[in-house]
Amino acid sequence: MWSTLINNNIIGQLVSRMQEVTLDRGTYETLWQGKSDEGQAMASGIYIAD
Repeated sequence: MWSTLINNNIIGQLVSRMQEVTLDRGTYETLWQGKSDEGQAMASGIYIAD
């Protein structure tokens, strides 16, 4: 199954695409380094992984 994990800020703006991979069913874990796709450090706050 193709999976895309994206990270949005609290107002719904795309911050980063964390993963775009093919995965089998199961439980997975990932770590976000707190940076945008451009490598800019993001401010502390609430971010939503979807």
